[in-house]
Amino acid sequence: MSPHEAVTMAPTTDFANGRPPKIINILDLPDEILKEICCHCLQCDWICLSLVCRRFRDLAAAQLYRNFHIVFPDEDDPYFDSPIDGLAGGLSTFVTSDYNYAKHLREISLDTLSVGERAEAAYKPYLASVSCGKFMNTLLLLTLRQAQSLDTFRWNIRVELSRPIYKVLHDITSLRHLHLRLQAGPSLYETPPPLPYSSTQYSEYAAPTSTAQWGNAGNGSLDPVTVYGPPPSMTPSSPIFKSSWKNRASKKPSGTKEPPTISGFKNLETLSVLDIDSLDVVTEIRTCVRNSSSTLRKMKLSFSDNLAMKARKPSADTDLSESEDDEFQVVPPSTTANTYDNNGPAKEFRVQEERKAHEAVLGRIFDVEHSQVKGLHPSTEVKKEKEPQEQPLSADGQRFVDDINKVFRRMALHINGTSELRNLEQQDALDTILKAAKKYVSSEDAKAKPSSSSQEEPTTDESNPSKETSSELNLDGSADDMQLPHGPPERPSKLKASTYDVDPDDIDIEAPEEQLSFETQPIPDTITAADSSSSKGQVHSTEEVNAIDPLDEDADDRIKEAEKSLESIGRDLVEIRDEMCAAQVEIDDDPIGSAIHETELLSRHIKKYARDTRGVGLHSLSIHLIPIKASTLGKAIDLHTLKRITLLNVGEQKRFWALMMKENNLKPLPLRKIFTDDVCLQFLQLVSELDCVKEVFMLQRAQKYKPESFAANPGTTMEQIRKFVLKKHLPTLKRLMIKNQLDSSWDVDEKTMQLICKKGRVLEELAVIMGMRAIHTFIQYIGGLANLRALQLISFRTEDTCLSVMRETRRFILDALTHHPEVKLEWLALGDDDRAVRIVRRIEVPKPSKKHSAKGKEPATSPIEYHNIGGQFPVIPVEWDATSESEDDEEDISARRPKLELVEPFAFYDIYGVRIFKKEIVSGRL
Repeated sequence: MSPHEAVTMAPTTDFANGRPPKIINILDLPDEILKEICCHCLQCDWICLSLVCRRFRDLAAAQLYRNFHIVFPDEDDPYFDSPIDGLAGGLSTFVTSDYNYAKHLREISLDTLSVGERAEAAYKPYLASVSCGKFMNTLLLLTLRQAQSLDTFRWNIRVELSRPIYKVLHDITSLRHLHLRLQAGPSLYETPPPLPYSSTQYSEYAAPTSTAQWGNAGNGSLDPVTVYGPPPSMTPSSPIFKSSWKNRASKKPSGTKEPPTISGFKNLETLSVLDIDSLDVVTEIRTCVRNSSSTLRKMKLSFSDNLAMKARKPSADTDLSESEDDEFQVVPPSTTANTYDNNGPAKEFRVQEERKAHEAVLGRIFDVEHSQVKGLHPSTEVKKEKEPQEQPLSADGQRFVDDINKVFRRMALHINGTSELRNLEQQDALDTILKAAKKYVSSEDAKAKPSSSSQEEPTTDESNPSKETSSELNLDGSADDMQLPHGPPERPSKLKASTYDVDPDDIDIEAPEEQLSFETQPIPDTITAADSSSSKGQVHSTEEVNAIDPLDEDADDRIKEAEKSLESIGRDLVEIRDEMCAAQVEIDDDPIGSAIHETELLSRHIKKYARDTRGVGLHSLSIHLIPIKASTLGKAIDLHTLKRITLLNVGEQKRFWALMMKENNLKPLPLRKIFTDDVCLQFLQLVSELDCVKEVFMLQRAQKYKPESFAANPGTTMEQIRKFVLKKHLPTLKRLMIKNQLDSSWDVDEKTMQLICKKGRVLEELAVIMGMRAIHTFIQYIGGLANLRALQLISFRTEDTCLSVMRETRRFILDALTHHPEVKLEWLALGDDDRAVRIVRRIEVPKPSKKHSAKGKEPATSPIEYHNIGGQFPVIPVEWDATSESEDDEEDISARRPKLELVEPFAFYDIYGVRIFKKEIVSGRL
């Protein structure tokens, strides 16, 4: 038998004997081993492997097209000026190739380098309102139809996704991680129009009045006008007053049901919905959380800046900035409605109502609270909310309260050695004393001025008629039961004749059909005008307006008051209709009332019971700009499974941290990573009671930051942070950020820096604010931070403004590292320019020693011997090139020591694996 035949028959013989076949070449290896080999190859190797054979093409394509990441660079970034369009080329490959590359997709990510306005400018050409954005949505839809193994979909740009894309994502059963950043402004989606042959809605099209001819008169075919309606008018149209997206009303009819967006996802492990610009999406998020309550482990929620500013108090500065930013617009002649909407009391009332709606969002998302009709609360609730508001104290009363505060601070100075309050008991005691003092001063002021409050009541009621109207309306499902406060049950009969009158200036050109269909209906008879006794001679109808004497001085004021009253009624009715539609959507979305299978219904009951008794078992929770309530989060989330929490600009957090302390006393919490911008005493006390903390990011925002925070400055000092946080958790802390943009109360001093260097053995990332003394301390004790990889000096406190100080400080730190080669410091950032220099260690190859020959033998000793002849002078060597052994040792040590160099600054987005350099951490937002 020839050797060739033996090699050919060997696998068959081995298989017959029960042994595995012999491996002759690499193709005989199983797919698992080949996949593992391909994982260790480079991208250029995968490209070459894909050209070998079909089997290698499958293995290489699975690695090449596993992740599809697209980053939109900034307009002024020169490093991303490339002729290759990764987005268009990638989508074209997925859609047009004969081979199905999309089946290997596991992750799709579209992100930006920066945040804020620069990020929005980067993807502005891809917005859904322009053709490029529509083409991108179409190509993405075709790609997702083939990506049936997709696991992560990360859409971190404010570009609206089309409804077909949502539908395809709903059908991908393998999708577990969803990240969506919603579009700015209202949705561009419009429900399909009805068929053109509907005689009930388009009866006016049956008899066209236009004289333009679109078809040949002698042709026997149907006239296009009779089939598709009248042609467009040939005369120039009237000017259109285009409004910005901030004031644009939605074009969607109220009674239509839209296709689901976020509510169609199920069994998600990660859900991120950021930059929510409308509260209409809350119902969708609630359904998604309900469908994923048993599997959801990570959740991120945030409002957009535009929506958050609606719940902030209006100021002159914000109004001026908005007017400068808006595009040039043609202002209609009639501005009576605008003057009423922009006055102080109306704005404050809308801000209060918007804030109440924002506070109820988390409760609605987690099914803890049900939605309430905005602006329709009983008058008793309004009175109850007015009671806790503190009245301004007199000058003498405020001086009395300040004196009590000073006395208490002196007592704390005598006990603690400092006027700062060190624990919660002292702070609670001071709050109780000041509250009692304020009550005492208020009672004394009330005795001195008993009639001041009664004189102010009529002015407040007259200045805010919309508040009076909306607070007294009730919602029973019909408009006949609605009444205005303090109004008689009947009204003049002349009002019926004026109910069908429509002012053309009040029509919104963006949605004329919706407003006309609603505002032209007669107002119910039970809706009466405001209290006639409150303002004399108030106008109720257009006939009364015409009957007013033009010489009357109060005629203009009475007409304006009547118009304001009617406009207020119209706005309230529109809000009632919208809230009724929202309530109907929630009723239709109820899983108990829907017709589903019994097993599915039983599964939903089990999940609902687990959610109601224990809450959603989240491991990570991040909230930005959404007000929180301790009671809501305590019911909605299982706090004993929470490992990471991020709370940014969510109002006061004292009650939540107090609740966490209470739960920690019952059972130790697994909380290990915290990021907050309200560093109050309750937070510090909780951190000191936790068993182990690995990451703490503390932030105090500047006073001019927008949207401003609802929480007041807690007044925490570095001494308190060192006592409650650093002393206990430095041995386990891996990442630490102490950033105060308001003042210098959080600057790291010498004592704190010495503590960090001595106990921070496992510290990997550090971001603090230091002065020159603290930097010297850091250089002296830098050897204790053996695992430190990244250091950021957020701000450098020094009186010397010379630019060379920052440069030399980097050199000083570099010189200190040469004496501590065990320190792993690699990234160093000074200042807030979002750049860091890299420390590179270069080890030089030692040169061969001169005292050893090539054969490894010792050099021959010189026959010349030096003898001291007996003189008083030392012997002078003749061979000057000879070196001593000590010099050779020093050369060997210096050759083995690495040489440190500073590489040019890198942008934070080019640095991977360092959390303190992430754009979300640097900007303090999600």
